[in-house]
This record gives sequence, structure tokens and C-alpha cells, in this order.
Amino acid sequence: MAHEKVRERLTSGQFIKFLDRKIDPYPNEGLPLITYNDSITFHINDEIVNIFHVPNAHTYGDSIIHFIKNNVIHMGNVYVYNRYLFIDISSNGSSDGIIDAVKRVIPLLNDKTEIIPEHGNISSSNDIKNYLFMLEDVRRNILSMINSGFSLTEIIDSNSTRKYHLIYGQSKFITPTDFVEAVYYSLR
Repeated sequence: MAHEKVRERLTSGQFIKFLDRKIDPYPNEGLPLITYNDSITFHINDEIVNIFHVPNAHTYGDSIIHFIKNNVIHMGNVYVYNRYLFIDISSNGSSDGIIDAVKRVIPLLNDKTEIIPEHGNISSSNDIKNYLFMLEDVRRNILSMINSGFSLTEIIDSNSTRKYHLIYGQSKFITPTDFVEAVYYSLR
């Protein structure tokens, strides 16, 4: 089961520019059998599972899974615990889409909500709120610099995201420079 755009993407293959990698189309037996557009809800094992699409976040096919009775939210590729995340620009990912996705999750949270990230520790509502603050601050700063005529190189050299590097910039996969570039390109 997946969002309809995921099935579409899997049938056509893709090229992920950041990884410099071509991914061939999946064989029919590897494709999702059930697809949905905006959302789908399951009532299973005395649980209500609501899955909703968050467009143009990490990619154009991301979804959030909310286990309502158990107060658990799986954010998939939209959130990574204490790391900058991979915004897949070649698959229509964007900083605005990630921010919008996180803003859709915030009203579902309380102090006891457990959030499952793509990678890293189970997170709390405070972790998500801090993550949103970082995303909005970085986006605002980069957009301001773009509007002032700064080039990508000048934005990177300004090191305007350094205050977040101790928390989010420790990954070797998505470096602070990679993250700034992705935000920059998603805003251009």
C-alpha cells in the first residue's frame, strides 16, 4: 500500500540527482496493490490508523501514519531525529512541503505522543516543535538572502545555519552544506 504517486514513481523509474543514481522501474510484483490519493483509514486490532498524504515534502509521495488510539505518529522521510533531512529536489521535495507536513502533525501531538522518525530515536512533541522552528528559521534566512541577491556560494559561505549544526549537522549523509543547497534549490 502506498500513495498513488509512489506507485507511479515505482513504475517509471527515476534519477535521483543528489545521489547521482538511476533507479529502474520496479517489477509488477514489487508494486503497491492498494493506493490512495489524500488519505485512507484502517480499523484494525482495535486501533484506528489514519494515513494522509503530505505533498512535496521529502518527495511528492510522502505520507504520515497516525495510530490514533496508541498516540503514535510515524513521519517517515519527513522527519529525521537530530539530523538535517534529505530533501529530494529531483522528486519534487521542498522545504515548504516539509514545513507544511510538520505543521499538519503539530495539532495531533500532546505531551505523551511518540513520534517515529525515518532515522533515529523515538521523538517527543518538543522534538518536533524544535525541528519545525529550525526548518522555518533556515528557510526564512535563506529566502531573505536569495531576495537580497546572494548566490548559493555566498549563502553557504555565510554559515547562517551554524547555530543548528551541533544538533542537526552531525550526519555524513546530509551535511549542513547539502541541506542549505536543498533549501536554496527548493526556494528557487
